[in-house]
Amino acid sequence: MISDMIFSLAENEDEVELAIKHARSSSALTFDKIKKAFDSSEFKSYLLDEDAVRALSDELNAKLLDESSDEDIELSKIVAHAVDAQLSINISDDAMSAELSLSCAQGGKHLKAKEVLNFLSENEIKKGLSGAAIKLIIRQAKESESGEILSVKVAQGALAIKGDDGFIDYLTDDPMARILAPKKLADGKVDMRDLGDILFVKKGTKLAQLIAPTDGVPGYTVTGTVLESEAGEPEIIELGEGVSFFDEENTVIISDLDGMPKRIPTGVSVFEVFSVDTVDVGIGNVNFDGTLIVQGDIAEAMTVNVTGDVIVGGTIEYAKVRAGGDIIVEQGIIGHQVEGEFDGFSNSCMLVSGGFIKAKYIQYANLRAKGDITVEAYLSHSQVTLIGALWVGKESAADGKLFSCYIQGGKSIHAGIIGSLSSAATTLDFNHLLDAYAELKNKLNDKSEHLIERTRQISKLISQIENKQLEREDLLSRLNDALKKQLPLISKINKSYYQTTDKMTEHIKVIEVVATHSILSGAEISIADGICSFKREYGPTKVYYDNRIVVEPITSATEENKENESE
Repeated sequence: MISDMIFSLAENEDEVELAIKHARSSSALTFDKIKKAFDSSEFKSYLLDEDAVRALSDELNAKLLDESSDEDIELSKIVAHAVDAQLSINISDDAMSAELSLSCAQGGKHLKAKEVLNFLSENEIKKGLSGAAIKLIIRQAKESESGEILSVKVAQGALAIKGDDGFIDYLTDDPMARILAPKKLADGKVDMRDLGDILFVKKGTKLAQLIAPTDGVPGYTVTGTVLESEAGEPEIIELGEGVSFFDEENTVIISDLDGMPKRIPTGVSVFEVFSVDTVDVGIGNVNFDGTLIVQGDIAEAMTVNVTGDVIVGGTIEYAKVRAGGDIIVEQGIIGHQVEGEFDGFSNSCMLVSGGFIKAKYIQYANLRAKGDITVEAYLSHSQVTLIGALWVGKESAADGKLFSCYIQGGKSIHAGIIGSLSSAATTLDFNHLLDAYAELKNKLNDKSEHLIERTRQISKLISQIENKQLEREDLLSRLNDALKKQLPLISKINKSYYQTTDKMTEHIKVIEVVATHSILSGAEISIADGICSFKREYGPTKVYYDNRIVVEPITSATEENKENESE
């Protein structure tokens, strides 16, 4: 006779009882045989008490060894019990997420959504709950093996979101964008001499509005802690020329005159406009308080002096042009060498700009610009002084030619080819601004030393009067007042000195020369105390200063690193 094993629920219905009737003639009953029978029973989802099963097996097998009785062995024992589904929670160190773990029921009760929510509340999970995640884990628990551990992210915090920065909303189109955009003809070709429709505004036109920054959006942790947000940074709006504020809050700028608007970094200006077909002997030299628009050319030997921009649809030939704003030439700037000098220049064509200069090509000209200079095709035989960057080439790629020039550079210089095949001198000198910084530092240092020496003298007189070495008590009050004024002055000058030093250091960091195709023999680059003269042709090259002038070939790896840095 083999063993009879009957599994049944105990009276409390939470436990499973095993009743065994085992014939003495049968072999020993092992743990594995009992477990196999349990796994095949209707109570297999209950938690098996393995210690109880082993104890039952040991007890039965011990009775088999008792030869004093030949009766079948009958035993019963609780071997399993029901376990309800269990929950645990793991909150991240920053309390920005919470993971819920569920141990599936083993013969016990499955969890309901309300019970999960109560558990989360008891564990201080208050924000960012995912109802979908709760429904998911409850459904999975019913479909999973008993005792299986399931996990799900049940709550997610939210970082605080900084508010949007304030900005200037320009209420009219940008005239410069119209002017700088090539004009397409009906056949699809581009007419570079057509300036298009110039934008004019009437007096009283609203030009720009200051938009206030927005408040940020507070964040929160899953435990309900509020993460404070930052408001956006305010923008500054300032009046340019020919404009005023429309409102008492100084947020809306309107035009004070009929003219052409021009956007500036912190506002807008409006200039009166003088528009002509050409500037030649028929028009005469131009001196105008505003912006000059020339549909055609500025002819040879003409002089232009305006406070605003100069916009030329054609070319500037052998002329002298000064602008308080930008100079934009749709075609070229052409001069020739002269024996005499004009304001220290040696070319017949001279341009001085308070902003940027832009042209298709430039030759035999002397240029000064407080902003950038952009030349599409080539820049040759010219003397150039600028504070901004020099770019020779198309907007998408610096592929133009720069040769036979003396450049007093400001920031960077980019071109396709630098230098000429004839090895004519092409000099790029970045020291005019560095020298200006150094001169300013020397002046500040001299002034500081003078004030320090004067302070010593005042202090000495005060000491002599206080020690009765000098009978001038009537001066004591005046000397003390003078001393109080000296110390803040020294502090202010020293601060300016260190600020100038920092600016000089930062300026050197932005200086670079990039030749995307080649640097030819005859090119020379000066930065700080370094001079690099090129005696042969170099391929694509980058030159910069790092305690010395560094000449670095441009490779695909170099460009890839540059792109990675910009990202």
